[in-house]
Amino acid sequence: PFPPLQHTRRADSIPQTFIVGTSSDVCVRVVAGCCGEVCAPAPFGAQGGVTLWDLNMRPGETATLPVQASGGALFYVLEGVALLDTEIMEETCYANEGHGIWLPPQISKNDDEVTEIRVRTHMWSSARFVVLSA
Repeated sequence: PFPPLQHTRRADSIPQTFIVGTSSDVCVRVVAGCCGEVCAPAPFGAQGGVTLWDLNMRPGETATLPVQASGGALFYVLEGVALLDTEIMEETCYANEGHGIWLPPQISKNDDEVTEIRVRTHMWSSARFVVLSA
């Protein structure tokens, strides 16, 4: 049998930070990993740079997310509509509520290299989404 895993965290205790957007700051709740100077432990003691962010963006907002994606990244929309651009994608990806976009692992000599993901929301829709990367 597996030992019980103690990984409970109250939602109001999750640290948050802000990324500068075009017209306002974008709230980033750091569930695991780091965003800027704000860090949170990975769930279940996972090793190797697991990052999980919960983000909220207002309608008509644009922000650039610095994601470590040497092992790939998943962008999943919980509410609203978002558009993604990154240097590895040939065209802009559209994602709405309940849809995800997988960004394949980046081939890099430096595991600390950051992939910049540009996220935009429509002028009529805010968006809440999570980013999971390793």
